Amino acid sequence: MVEQLVRDRSYDVHPAVAADLVKHRRVLPVLDGLDEMDAQTTLVEQSRARGALKALNDLAQGRGPAPVVVTCLDGRYAALAARGYHLRDAAWIALQPVSARKVVDYLRQRATDGRWEPVLTALTSGQAPALAQVLTTPWRLTLAATVYADTGDPGHLLTFTAAEDVDAHLLARFVPAAARLHPPMEGRISPRQAHRWLHELAVYLNTPTPGPGGASGAGGTDLVLHHLWPIAGPRRARYAHALVCCLAVMIAAGALGALSLLSPTAPPIPFLAVATVVVCSLYLPRWTQMWPRPRRPIGLRSLRTLHAIWRAVTSTIFVVVATAISGGAQILSDRQIALGTRAEGEGRLWPLMLLTGGIAAVAVVAAAAALARWLGEVADAEPGRIPGPLMTLKHDLVAGLLTSLAFSLSAGIAAGVAMGPWFGLGLALAALAAVVVVADAWMRYVAMLLCTRGRLPWQLGDFMDWAYRAGLLRITGGAYQFRHRELQDWLATHPPT
Repeated sequence: MVEQLVRDRSYDVHPAVAADLVKHRRVLPVLDGLDEMDAQTTLVEQSRARGALKALNDLAQGRGPAPVVVTCLDGRYAALAARGYHLRDAAWIALQPVSARKVVDYLRQRATDGRWEPVLTALTSGQAPALAQVLTTPWRLTLAATVYADTGDPGHLLTFTAAEDVDAHLLARFVPAAARLHPPMEGRISPRQAHRWLHELAVYLNTPTPGPGGASGAGGTDLVLHHLWPIAGPRRARYAHALVCCLAVMIAAGALGALSLLSPTAPPIPFLAVATVVVCSLYLPRWTQMWPRPRRPIGLRSLRTLHAIWRAVTSTIFVVVATAISGGAQILSDRQIALGTRAEGEGRLWPLMLLTGGIAAVAVVAAAAALARWLGEVADAEPGRIPGPLMTLKHDLVAGLLTSLAFSLSAGIAAGVAMGPWFGLGLALAALAAVVVVADAWMRYVAMLLCTRGRLPWQLGDFMDWAYRAGLLRITGGAYQFRHRELQDWLATHPPT
């Protein structure tokens, strides 16, 4: 459990904090929606719910089973239990259907204009059996109240003779009603557009794709923004991520090369070109990885720990030593060239110039990387409150910007002292491109948006935040989920017309 709390950035928990919480039994696992792990047509023997129950039964704490809470539809759990798949040594608490009296009271409190009175009379007298059957669950009761919250004639519900027809009628009108009650993104998009984007997300969840944990298959429920890239195809967003990063590095290298021409002590252009190719080659696996993990921005409290202070001191010493080494190498090169004729110096000592320039550049970059690495480690060690899905990406971007700024300042100052102010300025500007190296999750999200033009909005995070406020989605840790699995399945099979 400690490993899961640390590995899943949705919880944003430091290893020491996670271990302490588990040790003192302050963590109660809750599997909310066992029935939502699979499609309704999935056989029990092939269901992920069966595997989840087996794993929970194998979970021990001390000499007894670990405490856990599982929620599931009564019928689905009964079907699992009939095949021998149930939670051992656990109490089974069944929720009772919502009574007709409570349904009437709930709807009457929300209707003051009399539109619901014919329906309430029919429910009380037992003259609407199909509707009464549908409204026995809180989810469908919420559907009915939302659809007819401010307009429409609820009496139309009395015309249906089958519960399935009532369900289809309410689900078809739920998204437009939510958009009417909560105008999406300040009215900049239409309810039809909202329906189309929600349809794309639902289709993605119901389509077999590999997941971060290695599992595959339809029936997923989590919408993690930086994990949505398979919606563009199995490789397209990953390759777009790498292409954007390579272009950013090459543009930064071009700017550095242009400014280095103004500095006679700067490394030669061929060295910078080779360095650019090396950087892109080294980071290509990272840019094309399957599931990038977001980082957190540094917290001021972390700077006061002994470990953070020690890392800061060693990083600073590294920068100073690297500056001295690079400066000394450059002075040695200049002195050797000055001892001979200008022609001879440029001819015979060109390898020495290349060597000393390379040593200087490598030392400067290594020093800046040490400082940036320290900032990253301190940021990762900062326990904080669990961020929302969109805030997780913003944190990743902020952490990338802070790290690239630290890299830029340290590399620019060291290079300016050792190899001249122009080269120092160029390296400082080029180092800002490190944000594309550090902010992997944010970059993958941007690449996904670039690859899904026409299918998803540019402001996907803001749109999903609106859907959460409108009651169409819910938030679980760092992921969005549809309000109910029934809504997800309906949207997946019903594009806007």
